[in-house]
Amino acid sequence: TRAIQSLPWVSGGARTHAATAERAMSLVPLWACVRILADSIASLPVQLYRRDGAARTPVSYIPQLLFQPAARDDLFQWLHKAIYSLALRGNAYGLVVARDDFGFPTMIEWLSPDDVYVDELRPTLPVYYWQGVVVPREDIVHIPWMVPPGRVVGLSPVGAFARTIGVGLATTEYGLSWFDNGGTPPATMKNTQKTITRDESEEIRDRLMASIRSGKPLVYGADWDFSALSVSPEESQFIETSKLTATQIAAIYGVPPEMVGGQSGGSMTYANVEQASIYFVNFTLRPWLTL
Repeated sequence: TRAIQSLPWVSGGARTHAATAERAMSLVPLWACVRILADSIASLPVQLYRRDGAARTPVSYIPQLLFQPAARDDLFQWLHKAIYSLALRGNAYGLVVARDDFGFPTMIEWLSPDDVYVDELRPTLPVYYWQGVVVPREDIVHIPWMVPPGRVVGLSPVGAFARTIGVGLATTEYGLSWFDNGGTPPATMKNTQKTITRDESEEIRDRLMASIRSGKPLVYGADWDFSALSVSPEESQFIETSKLTATQIAAIYGVPPEMVGGQSGGSMTYANVEQASIYFVNFTLRPWLTL
């Protein structure tokens, strides 16, 4: 039995600004947040400890799970995939494919969250489906990010903040469309002495643009009025919207906004760079490392 979570078709086509995980990754601030988290966590050195009461004793050997955790992934790629799933879908699902003689997992393959469905009718005994097939709970490694009470599956950041991400996607598409359509003309030229034909206007325009592109001085008669245009505040508002979106997305992931193109509300100086690094480790990385 397979649960149907969505229809295999979209009536009338997809919404232009629908925030799916794939489209969300085209948003630079969100991509930057996921990249910073995944790169920072996956590149950290791993040291194994054995807990003995309140003390921890370093272990010299490296278990296979930390040496070759998956068939095609080393430890960096393996951790990178886990954080990628957590950051976008709020859940990382792994399938145990190999165990040692003591029954401990030695290889875990991360699954696409789209292929996994969790029956949460009984939260203490959830049922996991992978591609429509029930998988024993002992063969599933499930790491949720933020879980509401009475639930098993973590909240998806892309789903929970679809409106905020959608605004960012719409702003990006607006900017792209604005530049594709020519944006604001770079300048206007008006002849104050006579009325010119359309052909004469196009020839003058082409000569003007050729002179601007070549960087050569532009010489024209006294009967021409040349006025350069600038972007109006209304037309440049999408730049401020982009900064606001970056700041909001950074707040979702707990990443300092200045690292992803947002505004931190204060100036960064050389005196507090070290404090910023400590803040990043304590308030950004540490919660993710303890999931």
